[in-house]
Formats: sequence, C-alpha cells, structure tokens
Amino acid sequence: MLTQPAVATAGDAEALSSMQPDRDRCTFKRLDVAYGLIKGSAFRAFKRALPALVEGVDFQCLDATLNARQIEELKQRGWVYSRPRNVVVLSSAGRAAVEHELKYQLPDSSPARSVRMNVTDTLQSKLIQGLSPLHLEVVNESHAHNVPDGSESHFKVLVVAEAFDGQSLLSRHRVVNALLARELAGPVHALSIHAHTPEEWFERGGRVPESPPCLGGNQERR
Repeated sequence: MLTQPAVATAGDAEALSSMQPDRDRCTFKRLDVAYGLIKGSAFRAFKRALPALVEGVDFQCLDATLNARQIEELKQRGWVYSRPRNVVVLSSAGRAAVEHELKYQLPDSSPARSVRMNVTDTLQSKLIQGLSPLHLEVVNESHAHNVPDGSESHFKVLVVAEAFDGQSLLSRHRVVNALLARELAGPVHALSIHAHTPEEWFERGGRVPESPPCLGGNQERR
C-alpha cells in the first residue's frame, strides 16, 4: 500500500514553481501520454519506485486545497488529469526512476516499445559499475521456471571481484542485492548469486555450480 506523502508547504510549492517547468518537472499524466499508456500507469510505476525515492528531492506532493494555485497552473498546461485530489510532481531524478519502472511494463503495441529496458543488460551494467569485476556472467534462467516465454524474472549471477576480499559470503550477497535493489523490487523475482574473489575463482578452476531445478508452479521434484 502506498504511504501518503506529506503535503507540500506553501514554501515548498513556491520552490517547485521556480524550477524550469519542462526540464525539471513532470507529472503522471505527462508520462502516461508520452508512453502511450492508459491513465494510472505512471502512478503504479511510481508506487513500485517509491521505496527508493526521497520526498522533496525526487518528488513533491501538492494538496488540492493548500496548493490550489500550483495545481491550477499544471492543469492549464495539460499536465494533470481533471479533478485531481492531490498531485505528485516529479523532479528529473524522480522521472527517471518512474520511467525505469514503466519500461518494464510497456505493451508490445506501445510506441515506446523500442526503448523497453533489457533486464539482463541492466543487471550487467550495474554490477560492472559497482564492482569492476574480473569476471561476470548474468544468466537468464527464466526458461527453466513456470513463467511466460521471453520472461526476464529468474537470474543466476556469477561475479568475481577484488571488492569481495575479506568479506563473508553474506556480506557479498548483500552488496550484490544492494546494487540490484530496484530490479529485485520490480521484474526480478529470483536471483542466484555466486560471488568470489579472484583467488577463490582460480582455485575453483573457473567453474560455477548448476542451479537446482525449479520446484515452483506446476513443476515437481523428480
């Protein structure tokens, strides 16, 4: 359930109005229209992204009564739906976070289909940026689970990095989970992590265990 954000004060709203409108502000309606999605799509993406967002930095909530003038300005621009109770205004960073979630739910018929995020590439990019690994494998194992064809929901990650030196197995997993927190809160339902130091990796001969068979859905242990 979405926790109601605190209502912006008059001072907050004034600061919001002083931002460059087209560059720094965005609303759910603008995103719905830009991506050719139905009303409410951007709001649902916002709810998924909310745990990682900071109020006052990534978004601001305007109350229909206390911030009527600011909301009327947005209505005149065509940025909000009619008769809004409260309006959430996204900063550029907030918009990027919501767009990140939106791209996972774009239908094939959406005009923005070509910019849908590839989850595998996203995982690889974040792990490379966060760990500078000596060796990295991101394997989509969704085909072995009871999910639709083409899904990117179940992954195995093998990462070999000097950053793991002196860290326990639990600490290494926490590092990987933190780097991929947004994906784990969204499209990734299961993540098998194999995190090694270079020394450990060479001692293993460059091998990683096979993932166990899926026991979910209609699949049974043989």
